[in-house]
Amino acid sequence: MFLEVELALINKQMEYPKFFTFSAKTWKSILYLDLDKINYVDIMEIISSLFYLGCITTFDGKAIPLSQLAKGFERLFNFKFSDIYKKEEEVIKRRPMKLTGFLDRLREAIKRKSKDDGFQS
Repeated sequence: MFLEVELALINKQMEYPKFFTFSAKTWKSILYLDLDKINYVDIMEIISSLFYLGCITTFDGKAIPLSQLAKGFERLFNFKFSDIYKKEEEVIKRRPMKLTGFLDRLREAIKRKSKDDGFQS
């Protein structure tokens, strides 16, 4: 019985191969970074913040390594860091007034939108 089911499955795989391929390897995001508005250090600022807060985990709730989190962003936005840890170092070595420059821009964009829509005075 088991052997018959396995043979039937193999036959179906040969007959309909597209239904048996692993789609995660072929998935390609439609999202790209606009490098006129953001750079890789800005993205690493977001990634590092999420990593330091520990607010993104694996499916079973375990801590995720910075490299794995960064690779997720690379895949989501179709880019590649030359060196993940050097980019992280660029973020944390910034001068105190520019330490969270991109996060400050994000905050200001939300405040401006809130004001433009009449939620803030």
